[in-house]
Amino acid sequence: MRRSVPLSAAALALATGVKTILLTLLVCSCGSDSSENRNAGNIGPQAKDSVVIIMSGADSVSVFELLDRDHDVEFQSTISGVFVTAIDSIKNGDGTYWIYSVNDSMPPVAADAFVTSSGDVVKWHFRRAQR
Repeated sequence: MRRSVPLSAAALALATGVKTILLTLLVCSCGSDSSENRNAGNIGPQAKDSVVIIMSGADSVSVFELLDRDHDVEFQSTISGVFVTAIDSIKNGDGTYWIYSVNDSMPPVAADAFVTSSGDVVKWHFRRAQR
């Protein structure tokens, strides 16, 4: 079930910049010296998630569509695509955000723009942004 939430100017700035922030965190390895975690887009073992939702990909179905099929999703539409603000009443806030990975890699596009294939493993992570 989809619910679109009105977008404030601050939320829009956050929504359009969140991919850059998250990618920057991954490139910087969140302070880790492990070479395994220095590759942009890899989900490193030091990342702390309080909730992880795991789904199986399906041919020609977006990551967002997979999520929306079985979960109560709140989101904001932005120029960059859909920004998920809550899943099953767990809302972004206090520096924690919903981000997704496919096959343990973070795609550089919004969830509605990434089309999965059968056999893909999609994970939604509720993660605190590292400072």
